[in-house]
Amino acid sequence: GSAEGLKFFEAHLKEWLPVLMIVGEPAGDDLCDTLLQALELRPPHISNGILIDPMSIAERIRYHREKAALQIAKEMALVDELLVELKREHLTRVFNERAKI
Repeated sequence: GSAEGLKFFEAHLKEWLPVLMIVGEPAGDDLCDTLLQALELRPPHISNGILIDPMSIAERIRYHREKAALQIAKEMALVDELLVELKREHLTRVFNERAKI
């Protein structure tokens, strides 16, 4: 079932390829949301005896997109904390070295 859904989604993306190529750079959330809304408006159909539900495909993509965004936000927070700590260590080291002079 998921293989047929993937084939369907790939065909949907091919229809959007000219739009994506015109943009020429990552278009961000607006284009992605528009693409997923268009996917949701497509009617369900049967391919090789398997029901393809475009709305369900769009919902799964949104779920994974949100999950990935949350994970990236967590990792960015960790990076920020690490950078603050590195800067603190550097400033402490510079201060200590200058205090010796």
